[in-house]
Amino acid sequence: MRIAYLALSTVALAVGAVAAPTARSKALHLVVYGDSFSDTGNTFKLSNGTWPVSAYYKGHFSNGPVWQEIAAQELGVTRTNEAFGGATTDNKLVQGFSGPTSNIPVPGVEQQAAIFAASVHGKTTARPYEVDAIWAGANDWFFNSNLTGDDVAKNIMVNVETLVNDGARTIIIFNQPPLNRIPFFQGAAAEQALFATITTDFNAAIVKRAAAFHHPSTTVHVFDVNTVYKHQVFPKFTASDASNACLNSTSLVACTDPDNHIYWDVFHPTRVVHKIIGTAFAEFVRKNVPGY
Repeated sequence: MRIAYLALSTVALAVGAVAAPTARSKALHLVVYGDSFSDTGNTFKLSNGTWPVSAYYKGHFSNGPVWQEIAAQELGVTRTNEAFGGATTDNKLVQGFSGPTSNIPVPGVEQQAAIFAASVHGKTTARPYEVDAIWAGANDWFFNSNLTGDDVAKNIMVNVETLVNDGARTIIIFNQPPLNRIPFFQGAAAEQALFATITTDFNAAIVKRAAAFHHPSTTVHVFDVNTVYKHQVFPKFTASDASNACLNSTSLVACTDPDNHIYWDVFHPTRVVHKIIGTAFAEFVRKNVPGY
């Protein structure tokens, strides 16, 4: 069964930019792979500036800076965005698409890794001061809901192997937030149940598979964004603001209080939620990655 979801990519309004990172004694760097939960403009560039449309904040899929920008600022590091809105873990498994009708093919995480490897001129150059973050998987299910949680977890670990071979030494994998709670699934009990199961299964599988991964030079962590949502995001909002999108995806008219909403549109979190996620990620890095 293929569920005809638009991939994780919709609309946003402009707000202030994030300040540049502060100087550090080491050339620390964050590289991010994934989909529209992380994309800061790659899909916009790929579409020749046509998607997202002008209502978006600088080609982001939110109403402001996303988590990776927040985290880089708080850690005082530079960053490279390889994420594309609509991306899957690997186009060889499931082709990812973006655009208003999901008509623009985009690189999956596996393909994004190849793009980055080419940009640093060599696949075997060790990158000891770099953190590579992967937040992906949701679009694999949106484009092919027959995939299990473990199917996608297994493919994420293929991405990890690729990054290791490319020289990555610290890799952080995001688990999945409660995908069943996105406004797109309001009133769709069967889909809510399916994605609740998928999320639970993936989150268990990725922890198990990451724990089983061993490499003499590379450390793999799992960042529990699901718990961030449950303990830091959902409790801050009313029931209505936690389940309704601020932006009307048809009229492109936004609510008057976006900072009181979890979801900017029917898929994506608001800048306030990205701030929470970015801060939590930065704290996770400080606690788990030497040198940060």
